[in-house]
Amino acid sequence: MKDEFDFIEMVKPSHHNQASLILGIGDDAAVYESTPKLREVICVDTMIEGVHFTKDTLSAFQIGRKALAINVSDLAAMGAIPRFYLVSIAIPPEWNDQELADLYVGMEKLARTFNMDLIGGDTVSAKDSLVISVTAVGQVEDHVELYRSSRSWRCRFCHWLRRYVGCRARAIVKGRSEWFL
Repeated sequence: MKDEFDFIEMVKPSHHNQASLILGIGDDAAVYESTPKLREVICVDTMIEGVHFTKDTLSAFQIGRKALAINVSDLAAMGAIPRFYLVSIAIPPEWNDQELADLYVGMEKLARTFNMDLIGGDTVSAKDSLVISVTAVGQVEDHVELYRSSRSWRCRFCHWLRRYVGCRARAIVKGRSEWFL
């Protein structure tokens, strides 16, 4: 594989079958219309032990937090408010129950910050390395999403930032600074 973007172009479908699909493969997340005023934004990222993290450099808690944070970042890049996430994980024998619990606590603590719900996933065994894949779902108002190709992405980002950061700033004023931890 040359690079990620060349690979995406290679596997990108030439057409789509669903009329509700607005933006498919090729951006930070996919977008489809769920109601006339809201669009669903979906993204997925995978991390592999030994490639994206090691137990020597990150705790299990940090690995879990990072796995979800990458997806929350992708949703934010599209102007979406995070709602749900799914976790698929391949677990090698070297990972014990406490480490796995800590990994999920890392995700859960970040999810609480954004009022996200874990709604499913998959668990399988792995031979050597832990593999964790998180799919996140968010929502964005019609015509607010921030595509990479958008000429006015700065304006839309500022709109999203004012709305989202404003809510978080009010939380800090009210003594809810743990939202940022």
